[in-house]
Amino acid sequence: MSTTTPDLRTSTYTPVSPTTEFAAGFPIFDNADIAVLHDGQPRTDFVVTATYINGVSINAKAVFASGLVGTVVVYGKRAPRRISRFNDGAPLPTKDQNLALDTVEAELQETARDVVRSHKAPLGQEGGVFTASDIGNAQANAEIAQAFADLAEKWATNPQNVAVEPGLFSAYHWAQVALDAVSSGVAGVSSFNGRVGAVVPGNTDYTAAMIGYGSTDVDAALDEVTAQLASLDWFVGLVPGYVSTSQISISAGYGVLNGKRCQLVAPITRSFGAVFGVGNGILDTGVVQASKPYFLYAVRRLSDGAFDVVASLSTTAGGVNMTNLTGWEVFSGGRVGIICTNSSGQIIQFSQEGNKVNLVGGSFLTQSNGGGAFASGPALTVVSSILNNFSVDMLISLQLTVSNAGGSPDVTASAGPAQGFSVFGSTIDGYKSIMVGTRMGSDGADKAFTSYGPVRCNSSGQIARYTDAVGSFLLTFNFNGWIDYQCKRLWA
Repeated sequence: MSTTTPDLRTSTYTPVSPTTEFAAGFPIFDNADIAVLHDGQPRTDFVVTATYINGVSINAKAVFASGLVGTVVVYGKRAPRRISRFNDGAPLPTKDQNLALDTVEAELQETARDVVRSHKAPLGQEGGVFTASDIGNAQANAEIAQAFADLAEKWATNPQNVAVEPGLFSAYHWAQVALDAVSSGVAGVSSFNGRVGAVVPGNTDYTAAMIGYGSTDVDAALDEVTAQLASLDWFVGLVPGYVSTSQISISAGYGVLNGKRCQLVAPITRSFGAVFGVGNGILDTGVVQASKPYFLYAVRRLSDGAFDVVASLSTTAGGVNMTNLTGWEVFSGGRVGIICTNSSGQIIQFSQEGNKVNLVGGSFLTQSNGGGAFASGPALTVVSSILNNFSVDMLISLQLTVSNAGGSPDVTASAGPAQGFSVFGSTIDGYKSIMVGTRMGSDGADKAFTSYGPVRCNSSGQIARYTDAVGSFLLTFNFNGWIDYQCKRLWA
């Protein structure tokens, strides 16, 4: 007889080297029955391999295209459902009955696993409704509340001139000060700047030299500050997001561009399949081009101030084609993002947080260089022709594979900012290089080492690289994304 043993239907792994396959150490009944957490975050970019016998698989695996390190949890997440129905009077095969009971038992095990992690009220009482932050912050909030209560009591009851905290005195003290002022007949300033009696502030009381700003007096200083604030370009939010190979979204946000307030109160979705003004089209002109960077600019409708976004191949707002934007203006400092297309004219899948963009779903752009020895110094390497004529911080992973040691076992490779160069991870112009290194074994077997980091490219999409190798080698750059440090998004 086969029985179901107690099981949390959870398998945890902590790989230190990139690993792509993770086994589910429990039975599943459908490929959709498992989920994966990577370092506490849900992952969906995997496929399930499994062999089913009588409707049950005991060898299921979650398989990723790229290797993972850190903490990986494969757990059962079966949506409760029933796919079997036994007819009255018909035979009831044992395997069918076992399968039905096993699926129910698996769902109960997952429910029990999740119940023990929940807040529970004592037996006989109804449970309250608490958010995760309510529970996590309860103790800290209670301690803060008690501290403020103690301090408030001191402020209210301490005698005159006894400090509770530096510069903070009791309510009794300040009441006595007010009483003394009234009793003495001095209710305010008696003279100031050569004037006596009831002194009324004037705009010449403080000069530009006194306040350290402006040309004449306080009013002029405030006027200059106001004018400068109006000229600043800044915004919050308005983050592009990937929707499909032809569509993107723009999150809600607000800011001041060209001295004018802009606001998007709700997210919008825009299509690269049409020009601006046609449906939800976003292109400033023509049709979408292959293997190109598209720059996203904030635009404002002149009639009512409505906000939108246009995509252009121009690296500056001044180069946006205005043919299809009659009645709109482009904010000169309003670039909100960069979108890249692949060789088929499709949007390369990405995720963006602030001004940092990561290419996902196996969409990395790669370039390889190899052969011979490079020991004479740095050489510029074009990593991404897609971002030529525009400088960003490239997110680069670097891989070096060496063979045929040729009697010299030492091999190093490094990548640094195009305006400088560094070896072994030193810092140049505030940007740390990415360095890879490996040592050939006596058997001459291929070995490789990879690392990851941001590197500033020049306006031709190039970075400096250094390789010192004897024999044959292959140096591969994976372009994983970029940081658009010139974008004027705050707190990004």
